[in-house]
Amino acid sequence: MDSFRLTRRSDGLVYRFARDAQVARCYRRADRSDLTLVWDEVLGWIMRDPQSVALVGRTWEVRVAEQGARPPARGPLGHGERGQELCPMH
Repeated sequence: MDSFRLTRRSDGLVYRFARDAQVARCYRRADRSDLTLVWDEVLGWIMRDPQSVALVGRTWEVRVAEQGARPPARGPLGHGERGQELCPMH
């Protein structure tokens, strides 16, 4: 998967992500390349704040062992392509 989009539940805003060819298991947001969705061996697919490196989003509905090599249909921002809920950390 080279790209995908997620939709924020609260207002329907669509975020587009593209695979970062330079970094393994990393997708950058199209409008803000400093925001990335990355694979963490312990937490699975996560999003971190680019300045503080604080964890700001992760997938709750799909166990890490089941997430695999690409972001799951459920993850940290809103709704996936097929409308599944994605969970913010705050």
